[in-house]
Amino acid sequence: MTLQPLLKRRNSRSSQWRVWTGVTSQQPRSPSPPPGHGGEEKRREEEEGGGGRGESLEQAAALEAAEQQMILIHDEYKKLLREKEDEIVQLKSVIHQEHGTAQPDVDGQMTRKDLAVHKEMVAELRQQLSGLREQLTDKEKELKELNGRAEGKFSRLKTQAKTKIRELTAQLERMREEQGASPQLNLSATQVLDSSLLSTGGEEDSGASEQLQALQTQLTHTQRELEERKREEEERKRELEERKKELEERKEEEEERKKEEEERKEELEERKEDEEERRKELERVREEKKSLQQQVDSLRDKLNVSEVCVGKEREERVRLELKATELEEELETQASHISSVKQAATQLQKSLTEEQEHSHSLQLQLDQIQSSTTSPPSATNVTPGSQDDMVGSDGVPSKPPVSPGPPDKDDDHPSTFTPVMASGDRGSLVDMEQEISRLETALKQKDEQLSSFKTILEQTQAALDDARERGRNLAGNLENLSSEQSLLTQRVEALSLELTESAGCAGDEQRE
Repeated sequence: MTLQPLLKRRNSRSSQWRVWTGVTSQQPRSPSPPPGHGGEEKRREEEEGGGGRGESLEQAAALEAAEQQMILIHDEYKKLLREKEDEIVQLKSVIHQEHGTAQPDVDGQMTRKDLAVHKEMVAELRQQLSGLREQLTDKEKELKELNGRAEGKFSRLKTQAKTKIRELTAQLERMREEQGASPQLNLSATQVLDSSLLSTGGEEDSGASEQLQALQTQLTHTQRELEERKREEEERKRELEERKKELEERKEEEEERKKEEEERKEELEERKEDEEERRKELERVREEKKSLQQQVDSLRDKLNVSEVCVGKEREERVRLELKATELEEELETQASHISSVKQAATQLQKSLTEEQEHSHSLQLQLDQIQSSTTSPPSATNVTPGSQDDMVGSDGVPSKPPVSPGPPDKDDDHPSTFTPVMASGDRGSLVDMEQEISRLETALKQKDEQLSSFKTILEQTQAALDDARERGRNLAGNLENLSSEQSLLTQRVEALSLELTESAGCAGDEQRE
């Protein structure tokens, strides 16, 4: 950065600064009043205080140079601040252009990576701004301190000049008294000079007035010479200051050139580093893309396998459902058969009880027959046992047995037999025993059929329970497989979205 535009505004800024601080490098000279109105007194004061004012002017010039330098520094820092703010705006636009933040995503927002880079750059720029603001505040503090020092120095110089002017006026009054002026008039040298010039009656001494006029002319000459020397010295100082400023500007320009070259080198290095980082990022994105593609392929294979397994499970489920329906139908038939078997069993039980009752009655008849065969009864001689048999248990004589006629051929279960048997009744007794044995075997067969029907019923019930349990297990397996399939589909969709995003990022980076 050059200071040429700053130097063009130097005079206006320095004058404004002098107005603010109340400091002026050259005191404005008052117009010379007409003779006889105090003009010669001021000239004498200037001539007498010429030496002190020379020193004060040198100090004032030095202070003015320092003030101008501080003004330049202040303006330079202000310009630097503005340039840095412009650089921040430019860097923001460059960030938008380089990192693709000017092109928003589908949702209208930046990506996370671009946001992170943008935030880092903004934080760095804010740090630079804060540093520049701190430097500006420091420079403003230094300017305020220099203003205070300058004001103190000028106040001191003013007091010193006033004391010197008073001393010179006292010396002039002494010289006047020594030369024969009237001591009664307690007037200053300028007032005496004015009174000597205005006197018309010739009351004062003409020699003293001539000497005062000669002193006045000498003072004016010396004052003019001093002013010319001061002007020459000021011009030389200005030339020296301009040369110094030019040298400083050249040095600053050289330093700025060096800084610009260093910045260019740093920018080139940063660009190289950015390119290397981009290449590494591209390689990493490609590797991630390959790994994601492999994961997607493996998940697709798993999904296909799971779909095949699900199809098989569905077929198995349909087959088992069909089998379960068949088993249920078979169970229904078995239940109907069992109900019929139960009915048959009840009928068998009834017939069995009837047969048992019939066998019991037959046994009673057999016992009666056996007792009648061992002791045949007679009408005249009746044994006590037969008499007892004729009498019931309650002491009432029972009726004599009446021999019925021959049994009906259609009656399978005769209820009563005659207790009195002839010799040919032994065959009927054997037939009765055979009938009893036949009934017992039939009863045993019916019991065996009933037990077999019960076992078949239990087996069919157990098979039905197993089929139902297997159907429940298959339903649970199908639900688990369907949930796994949904999870796999979701994961495949997520991986496909990631693949598309990574492909888009890689394409953007390749375009950059």
